[in-house]
Amino acid sequence: GGLYLSTEHAAARCRSLIEEGADIVEMGPAGTRPGATAVSAEEELSRIEKVVALIAPQFPVAIDTYKSEVAQRCL
Repeated sequence: GGLYLSTEHAAARCRSLIEEGADIVEMGPAGTRPGATAVSAEEELSRIEKVVALIAPQFPVAIDTYKSEVAQRCL
């Protein structure tokens, strides 16, 4: 919902989810609700790439995207 737009806030939220017992953290770099403003793949990556780099080496993550280039980069 746009609450964790900075890398630091998003990574902190991921860490708190892990501490609360999450088995996996799903990250969605773009809104998918009806009427949400579409963003480019570059914007999605700028929102999520650093967070994935911080969290994924330590914990399973899922990326909520329909853009293949975003999914590929996150892998």
